[in-house]
Amino acid sequence: MVVKNKKGITLSEPNYDEKEIFPLLDTALKGWISQGKNVSQFEQDFAKKVGCKYAIACNSGSSANLIAIQAMIKIYNLKPGDEVIVPAA
Repeated sequence: MVVKNKKGITLSEPNYDEKEIFPLLDTALKGWISQGKNVSQFEQDFAKKVGCKYAIACNSGSSANLIAIQAMIKIYNLKPGDEVIVPAA
């Protein structure tokens, strides 16, 4: 479903098709609500697509931010009080 504001500007639209819908339904029907059998394959495919050695799937943007902060603490020696700017959405 395409969502438009009062001025007719598209706010969101689906960017998926049956290639994503059918595996989603299959997973839901099997009762998986987290870290199902397809997640590790998704992580590998995503890492390859973006040119990284590893990728981690997250349940939310907030979780992704927490993982990113922990990585910066370990890799870049981020300290309490250091400023980190992240997008709002």
